[in-house]
Amino acid sequence: MTNDDASAQRCPICGAQGQRRVVYELRPFDVIECRACGALTRHPLPTAAEMEGYYRDPGYIDGGYFAQEAAGTRAGPEARIFREALDFLAARRVAAGCEPAGRLLDVGAGSGGFLELARDRGWHIDGIELSPELAARAEARSGARVLQGDFTEIDAGALSAISESGDRSRTPETCSWDVLTMWDVLEHTTNPGAFLHRAKSLLAPGGVLVVFTIDAASLFNVVADLAWRVSLRRIASPLELLYDKRHNHYFTSRTLRTLLARHGFRVEHAQTHRAHLGRWLSEPASAVVLAGAEIIDLLSIPLRRPYRQLLYCVAE
Repeated sequence: MTNDDASAQRCPICGAQGQRRVVYELRPFDVIECRACGALTRHPLPTAAEMEGYYRDPGYIDGGYFAQEAAGTRAGPEARIFREALDFLAARRVAAGCEPAGRLLDVGAGSGGFLELARDRGWHIDGIELSPELAARAEARSGARVLQGDFTEIDAGALSAISESGDRSRTPETCSWDVLTMWDVLEHTTNPGAFLHRAKSLLAPGGVLVVFTIDAASLFNVVADLAWRVSLRRIASPLELLYDKRHNHYFTSRTLRTLLARHGFRVEHAQTHRAHLGRWLSEPASAVVLAGAEIIDLLSIPLRRPYRQLLYCVAE
């Protein structure tokens, strides 16, 4: 892809036209940047058939990404982050004069680890998951109703069907949740703006959208970019690990906030977290790469370049 081809496209994050350029030419695809807002995007975006293949791939479903959840563990770094989030949400609700737990929809439910923890805290839980295998797993693990499909394409009637059991007063027009969570989801979408628009339409008044995603300005990205440049573009494998084929958008804190604001969300609270190396490497890596990654991960917090960002957002 040439820079002229990139420049012709509209940025899906800020909407600028004619402001995009190629920054990395990787083996699987290019990474392009918006000159106006700095947003990074995969090019070309995957086709619908490619997306379906990614989320039916046994290597993804049964690999390292979901290994801890598949083992039923509740002790790993991911479970700790989930618990902290549930603590924050409960405290926020109590401060607003509500019961600690309400109605929660987990978008991109994976194999159900977060739903299970939320259920144990008293939340009424529902889920949506693109992968048929993972949707079934999440239902079995959590007891939630988990719809299988694309969040932006599931119709209102199907969403209403997973609303409060026995509540006949709820219709597609009144179906809403107090909390919507997107754990490692937004970067996988081809149209993140459509995801946020749908999320806003499903949130109850005063509801919270929780977004957890990778920070493309992390120390990992800085080091990988430096290795690529110093080697005259010959050392590309660290970049190819970071710019995963299943990720279509690579958000920094700034570009994620730009996207959220554009679609009517205000960030109420933000946190950062180290990488969970055993989970985010969906493709195998050598022992040398893993050892180096562990050192970078340890340094990322004092250097204020953490790998992951967690945002609690409210509709404006």
